[in-house]
Amino acid sequence: MNFTALTAVAEKQGMHVQPLLTQSQFLMGIGEHNQFADAFEECRLPQERAKVALQLKHLVTPAGMGETFNVLIASKGINAETIAGLSGLTFGKSRP
Repeated sequence: MNFTALTAVAEKQGMHVQPLLTQSQFLMGIGEHNQFADAFEECRLPQERAKVALQLKHLVTPAGMGETFNVLIASKGINAETIAGLSGLTFGKSRP
């Protein structure tokens, strides 16, 4: 995917574009407060928990899909502080 072209078109349309993130950065960022606990809510057996853990691992690890896919967030008419507050956008950055 040509994210440079996508960013240019979005900005031309008056959108504010966030820096590009890997899928891993984004998913780990949005999951950092609950560590994906809700993904395990329906699991009744240890085998089910193991299966969900493997699926999550595949989504976020470099050997899986975590570094293969990227996330581009573009917004228009939304307060910049609201967008910047998405936890996935602050993953790996120091917090005050």
